[in-house]
Amino acid sequence: FTVNRGHREIMEHLLTRIESEIDAGVSIEEYINTSLTTFAIQESLRTGSRVPVIMPTRDNDGQIKWQKN
Repeated sequence: FTVNRGHREIMEHLLTRIESEIDAGVSIEEYINTSLTTFAIQESLRTGSRVPVIMPTRDNDGQIKWQKN
């Protein structure tokens, strides 16, 4: 269990990005989209059926909206 797969660094980077206004090069929406897509893939493999992914976007006022893809 001592193998470094980068999970700690990814979480530290994500938390730093959430807590600050520093441009990390990746938006929080991209992190969320990647996670939601991964969960949908896992569910699809488990069930053998299509799983829709609902992803966040921002409207013109900067508010997060959810859209089904």
